Amino acid sequence: MINQEKCSLISAESGIEGKDTKNKKTGYAHLNSVLTAELRSIKLKGSEYVFPGRRGGHLKDIRTIFKAALVKAGIEDFRFHDFRHTFATYLRKNGVDILNIKNLGRWKTLSMVERYAHMNEEHLKESAEGLVEVFSESVQKAYNNEPKKITNLVTH
Repeated sequence: MINQEKCSLISAESGIEGKDTKNKKTGYAHLNSVLTAELRSIKLKGSEYVFPGRRGGHLKDIRTIFKAALVKAGIEDFRFHDFRHTFATYLRKNGVDILNIKNLGRWKTLSMVERYAHMNEEHLKESAEGLVEVFSESVQKAYNNEPKKITNLVTH
């Protein structure tokens, strides 16, 4: 769990060091500026932990609180682990390269990232459309900045 003394959010960096991880390796989780600011704003109430347990110490099991939050929000069929899929998918949809996603999510292999970063047909079409602008700019430069449509060049 996140201990304020060991949490680098207290320093100038934006991340959390994890020592007792699933794969038994110490790791560093990079956080964005919004999450960093939110975690820094938390006012601790007599605990050294950002997420304290009811009887002192750190929160040992998030499942009970998580299930209660899902019920309160009216969300069904969602597991805590689904956040890893959402994390990877949104990064991929926003143009983050797969190697950076691997490192941010601390996956060991790129094939694992591919399992998590779901891309549907719509996303693939959007990615392909990104080439239109690139090709249009290149064609215009090649023809002395005279605007020409790619379709005109292909058909002639």
